[in-house]
Amino acid sequence: MKKSPAHPHPNPANPMPPIAKSPPMGGCRFKHHRYPFYKSQSQALDKFSKGHLATDAIQFAKSKEVNKILFGCSRSTNLYNNGVLGLGTNKILLVTQSGYSKFSYCLGDLSDPYYEFNRLVIGGDKIKLRGAQTPVVEQNHYFINLEQIKIGGRLIDMDMETFTRMPKNYTGGVVVDTGATYTLFPLEALETWESEIDNVLDLQGFELEADDRMRLCYRGVLNTDLSWFPSVEFIFQGNAVMDLAVQNLFHQVADQKFCLAFEPTKTLLFSLLGNLIQQYYYVAFDLKAKKLAFQMMECSTIDDKIRHDEL
Repeated sequence: MKKSPAHPHPNPANPMPPIAKSPPMGGCRFKHHRYPFYKSQSQALDKFSKGHLATDAIQFAKSKEVNKILFGCSRSTNLYNNGVLGLGTNKILLVTQSGYSKFSYCLGDLSDPYYEFNRLVIGGDKIKLRGAQTPVVEQNHYFINLEQIKIGGRLIDMDMETFTRMPKNYTGGVVVDTGATYTLFPLEALETWESEIDNVLDLQGFELEADDRMRLCYRGVLNTDLSWFPSVEFIFQGNAVMDLAVQNLFHQVADQKFCLAFEPTKTLLFSLLGNLIQQYYYVAFDLKAKKLAFQMMECSTIDDKIRHDEL
């Protein structure tokens, strides 16, 4: 989930330029130099996109059409995908433009390119806060507070203050993000976490494997070789417990190599939950109530639980 803001900057030669109306089926084919400029950058992902703004109608699946949605026509980007669907709090992002205060999504098996049940639902009274609930702080991103981490029921001795959002100085907390693949921890906390994981695997005779990018990798196949792995719990504010399977914690990067799916935050002043750790979870936001809820769920059942006319 990208949360980076995109701020329009008018052309200096035309301080009040119009917003482009893309022709039907025409995409972004217009003389872009006449229209407002935008730049969007994600510190967490080290990605950027810049171009010009336009409006058009958008339709999701078989649902109703929403008119005059503002979007960016990218002219320069280092993204590898076709675009970014912003679910953050900035006024030009999709959730805010839709006028709804609730949205939810469900992420299934991200390693399966043919998995067809990943879902995003925006708006509507039928979106329920299912499962565990925790307060959410909106400051461009969606922040929650991580209070404890347990392995095999044992509490890890870690400085948890870094995982608590401090709204006044804009530091700390954990961003819930679907745009990043891996989860990001501050280096000191990450080193403690890695040490705990390595101790568990070392006792079972797993050998470390070198990797150009990832910090902690092992020889093996996580789906079969880690069936014995102890329970892992991330406990958020309000005693909201997220139970994590090995598929949430590790990433199979080669046929016989898996890596811990965590990286250091580097220059970021907060931590981040990536999409791998959210696999097999239904996640729902109620922005009016300032709550986030999550529940382990088979995403193929979402359509039965939410029969809607939302986006």
